[in-house]
Amino acid sequence: MLFPVVVHKEKRSDYGVVIPDVPGCFTAGKTLDEALRNVQEAVEVHLHGAADVPFASSADFWLKHPDFKGGSLHMVDIDLGFMKDETVRINITAKRSQLAAIDRAARSVEMDRSAYLVSAALTQSKMIGTSSRTKRK
Repeated sequence: MLFPVVVHKEKRSDYGVVIPDVPGCFTAGKTLDEALRNVQEAVEVHLHGAADVPFASSADFWLKHPDFKGGSLHMVDIDLGFMKDETVRINITAKRSQLAAIDRAARSVEMDRSAYLVSAALTQSKMIGTSSRTKRK
């Protein structure tokens, strides 16, 4: 969904970006391109765990808004799919002996198999420097 964002640039500073339809959400970048690319991550961090999905206002509304005078208005495509965090059933393939070991380990920490596997996978992904979110190219 296209959201209007307002960019400000002062001498000897990075580009600052405000996402007015997500109050309190902002980001920055050394270049305009970097600042605009950072908008998606800023929104995801800001709205992590939030239930209410923001709606994009018209560009004209923010263009005329006095709080953003002197800034330039840009439209940025923000994917809000991360807010649809419903549980999904998956299939995996493992040896019976592996499942038994997983089940024992899960019981030892008072978790079920699914919760234990998800926790272990997320822990491993952090250890190797990846993110639970899909990386953008």
